[in-house]
Amino acid sequence: MAEDDVRVVMYGDRERAGITVKFLEAPYGEGSEAVVSIGCSLKANWENPSWKVHVPARLIPQVIDAVMEAIPDNPGRPTHDWLG
Repeated sequence: MAEDDVRVVMYGDRERAGITVKFLEAPYGEGSEAVVSIGCSLKANWENPSWKVHVPARLIPQVIDAVMEAIPDNPGRPTHDWLG
Protein backbone atom coordinates (compact mmCIF):
# COMPACT_ATOMS: atom_id res chain seq x y z
CA MET A 1 0.00 0.00 0.00
CA ALA A 2 1.47 3.35 -1.01
CA GLU A 3 1.35 6.25 1.43
CA ASP A 4 -1.32 8.08 -0.58
CA ASP A 5 -3.62 5.02 -0.68
CA VAL A 6 -6.54 4.90 1.73
CA ARG A 7 -8.39 1.62 2.22
CA VAL A 8 -11.96 1.85 3.46
CA VAL A 9 -13.96 -0.87 5.21
CA MET A 10 -17.58 0.18 4.93
CA TYR A 11 -19.96 -0.27 7.83
CA GLY A 12 -22.54 -2.11 5.74
CA ASP A 13 -25.56 -0.69 7.58
CA ARG A 14 -24.54 2.95 7.07
CA GLU A 15 -24.05 4.33 3.58
CA ARG A 16 -21.39 6.94 4.40
CA ALA A 17 -19.66 5.32 7.40
CA GLY A 18 -16.45 3.36 7.30
CA ILE A 19 -13.11 2.55 8.86
CA THR A 20 -10.07 3.92 7.06
CA VAL A 21 -6.62 2.36 6.93
CA LYS A 22 -3.60 4.28 5.62
CA PHE A 23 0.18 3.74 5.79
CA LEU A 24 2.27 6.77 6.80
CA GLU A 25 6.05 6.53 6.32
CA ALA A 26 7.12 9.38 8.63
CA PRO A 27 4.00 10.98 10.17
CA TYR A 28 5.88 13.15 12.67
CA GLY A 29 8.70 14.28 10.42
CA GLU A 30 11.95 12.85 9.13
CA GLY A 31 13.24 10.00 11.24
CA SER A 32 9.89 9.21 12.87
CA GLU A 33 8.65 5.64 12.84
CA ALA A 34 6.25 4.42 10.14
CA VAL A 35 2.66 3.93 11.30
CA VAL A 36 -0.64 2.59 10.08
CA SER A 37 -3.33 5.22 10.61
CA ILE A 38 -6.71 3.67 11.45
CA GLY A 39 -9.67 6.02 11.47
CA CYS A 40 -13.43 6.24 11.41
CA SER A 41 -15.64 8.50 9.37
CA LEU A 42 -19.42 8.74 9.54
CA LYS A 43 -19.54 11.26 6.67
CA ALA A 44 -17.44 9.52 3.97
CA ASN A 45 -14.54 11.89 4.65
CA TRP A 46 -11.88 9.24 4.02
CA GLU A 47 -8.90 11.61 3.92
CA ASN A 48 -9.82 13.28 7.22
CA PRO A 49 -11.69 10.80 9.46
CA SER A 50 -13.50 11.96 12.61
CA TRP A 51 -11.02 10.09 14.79
CA LYS A 52 -7.84 8.14 14.18
CA VAL A 53 -5.12 6.23 15.95
CA HIS A 54 -1.56 5.73 14.73
CA VAL A 55 -0.19 2.24 15.35
CA PRO A 56 3.53 1.68 14.78
CA ALA A 57 3.78 -0.44 11.62
CA ARG A 58 6.10 -2.90 13.37
CA LEU A 59 3.31 -3.68 15.90
CA ILE A 60 0.53 -4.38 13.40
CA PRO A 61 0.82 -8.21 13.59
CA GLN A 62 0.54 -8.10 17.39
CA VAL A 63 -2.39 -5.65 17.26
CA ILE A 64 -4.23 -7.86 14.76
CA ASP A 65 -3.70 -10.84 17.03
CA ALA A 66 -4.90 -8.86 20.06
CA VAL A 67 -8.06 -7.82 18.17
CA MET A 68 -8.73 -11.44 17.24
CA GLU A 69 -8.06 -12.47 20.84
CA ALA A 70 -10.63 -9.94 22.09
CA ILE A 71 -13.46 -11.67 20.19
CA PRO A 72 -15.00 -14.32 22.47
CA ASP A 73 -15.16 -17.85 21.12
CA ASN A 74 -13.23 -16.89 17.98
CA PRO A 75 -12.06 -20.11 16.29
CA GLY A 76 -9.28 -18.16 14.54
CA ARG A 77 -7.94 -16.94 17.87
CA PRO A 78 -4.13 -16.71 17.90
CA THR A 79 -2.06 -18.01 20.77
CA HIS A 80 1.13 -15.96 20.71
CA ASP A 81 3.44 -15.13 23.60
CA TRP A 82 3.22 -11.38 23.04
CA LEU A 83 -0.47 -11.23 23.96
CA GLY A 84 0.32 -11.58 27.66
